[in-house]
Amino acid sequence: THHLDDYGPERTAVREKESQVRRALAETYGAELVEVRKDWARYLDQHELGLADLLSDSIHHDAHGGELWGALQARHFAVQPADLDEW
Repeated sequence: THHLDDYGPERTAVREKESQVRRALAETYGAELVEVRKDWARYLDQHELGLADLLSDSIHHDAHGGELWGALQARHFAVQPADLDEW
């Protein structure tokens, strides 16, 4: 899903709808979903941060935001035990 940005309420509503479509598609097709949006918001709340604390402008991550984004993505990667030829 999308990370949070600071483009205002109209864009936030669009991004939330887009993220909800991704959630629904993942559920329908049994695909893994990287839930960034909800976890990004939870992180901000837990650390008493605002959107600007993780962004270099209205949408691009600063170093802290990039680390968070990477951590949220990385937990979905795993080493596959099978030999590549078996894929």
